[in-house]
Amino acid sequence: MEYNSDAARLQTLSREQLKRAAKILKLKGYSNKNKSEIISMISENKKKVSDAVYDENETVLRIREVLGLST
Repeated sequence: MEYNSDAARLQTLSREQLKRAAKILKLKGYSNKNKSEIISMISENKKKVSDAVYDENETVLRIREVLGLST
């Protein structure tokens, strides 16, 4: 049941947004998939989504520090 609720929430995103997410998650073969197939790929890799957020936040923090933007 959890898969269906994830899919329903992801359905609100555009195909381009889903493709960008798949690229960030480093999923393979997303570019020639339709929206439903990309949603399936992302849902199956749910743990990667969580890891990607942490990786992204860490990268942004490093950039902020280097540019002197950190508080």
